[in-house]
Amino acid sequence: MVASMDRQITHSWIVLISTLLWAVVTPTTHAKVLVSREQNAVYHLDCATGLILCTPSAFSTLSSLESLGFDATSWRRLRTVAANSSRSANTKRHSWLPTHDSWHGVSSRGTTNLNPDPSEALQSLPRPVAARLSDLWQDRQRSKLDHVALQLELRSRDIDLPQTMQSVAALFGVRTSPPPDIVLIATTDSRRGSIGTRDTQFLFVESPRDDTGRNRLPVVAHEWTHHLFEQMSHRVADDLLNGFEQSHARCTTPAYHLLEEVIATAVGDGIVAASLYQSADDTAYRSTSESFYADPDIDAMAKAIVPLLTRQLSSGAPLDRKFAADYIALAEQVLGRRCADLQARMRMSAVVQSGPNFEAPYQLLRDRLEIRTALIDVVNDGDSNATALAQYRGLTGIVLSDVDSLHRLEGIADQPVRQALAAVANSQGAAVFAVPRNPHAEIYYIVGRNPAATALATVHFLAQKRERFSGWWLPLKGDSIPERDE
Repeated sequence: MVASMDRQITHSWIVLISTLLWAVVTPTTHAKVLVSREQNAVYHLDCATGLILCTPSAFSTLSSLESLGFDATSWRRLRTVAANSSRSANTKRHSWLPTHDSWHGVSSRGTTNLNPDPSEALQSLPRPVAARLSDLWQDRQRSKLDHVALQLELRSRDIDLPQTMQSVAALFGVRTSPPPDIVLIATTDSRRGSIGTRDTQFLFVESPRDDTGRNRLPVVAHEWTHHLFEQMSHRVADDLLNGFEQSHARCTTPAYHLLEEVIATAVGDGIVAASLYQSADDTAYRSTSESFYADPDIDAMAKAIVPLLTRQLSSGAPLDRKFAADYIALAEQVLGRRCADLQARMRMSAVVQSGPNFEAPYQLLRDRLEIRTALIDVVNDGDSNATALAQYRGLTGIVLSDVDSLHRLEGIADQPVRQALAAVANSQGAAVFAVPRNPHAEIYYIVGRNPAATALATVHFLAQKRERFSGWWLPLKGDSIPERDE
């Protein structure tokens, strides 16, 4: 926590903090491009403290700030808003929804769980920290950002980016959507690519050291597409989701999980980038591995979908079940057997802990399977009917429990399953049981005789199982599951 003497902020100190609110706005009738000292300072600290998806190498001064009195825990507390535990009734119309509130106002990545007003967090900073941030702002070349903002605005007009994004809006059945404001974030990174993210008000675009406005336009289009995707009309969402639900292809689940990121990437790095670069440059860009996106599946799918998406944009028609079928067929060609991998199937998934003792195996699952969005529920009172896994019948998930806590999972596992898990775990020390939910989803129960056995069984499970399966998997006899042979 910040020392009490730092809490007693004088009027002059408030004035000093308020200078972080300076901003330059490029004049435009379209999306505004902001160069804001306040937003840069907040982004820097959010990145350094792990609150947002960002380029950590460009914001590597946390240790020096802590030596000046910066408290990372206090900053995270002030910046984070309480998660909304209620789930929209709209999401119950479909079983495939991977987030609490469908695509409406929810982001699978970005800053949607952060307080949109950073003033309290900024005013909590000790004076030396604020002074250091002011120095960093100067080091990051405010004038350079002003120049990039102007170039971004001019090039946006040259290629008529607003018109392109209006066509993208039609894909999602969005008729009117004010263009979001774009905030440029100065970094010391020198790479051509950069990360973009967003909150409920702004699109944040990192600006590398040798940036030009042209280089950032694909990132802007990418994040703008996310912004529109989240406003998808219920009618379009219903038709699109029906197309996925009617599919029995092996790649249906991974293709669905990748859909939003693939479309955003195809718009930004495929369609918009093509209007910025010479034909030869664009061809070389497309042929380079992971040039669109730093994930091989998303990169390959985005490149494959550009022709399909271009035709859809030209038609002016929204996404529908036929688009879903064509998109899934592309996934079958591009991803192939990868679609059976647990890693591909669990990019968006639910993890249920039958109590508070399973944080270590949960983190291991997320790291090893590279789960991008996990709806995490900890069940302490037995009300497992309220979990995402119980509510969304099309969601693949993992349940972590020990034998003594199985009774808490009655909303997820019926009594015969719980009894079988208890019997095998008591006998063998631990076991994994996979139960299909439908052609697209399954639940993997990892249950140990005690929490330590559950954690160890999770380690062995991840080491041995690569693809989806159903039925029992038991650790090998030589495994050191606690107390298995007593």
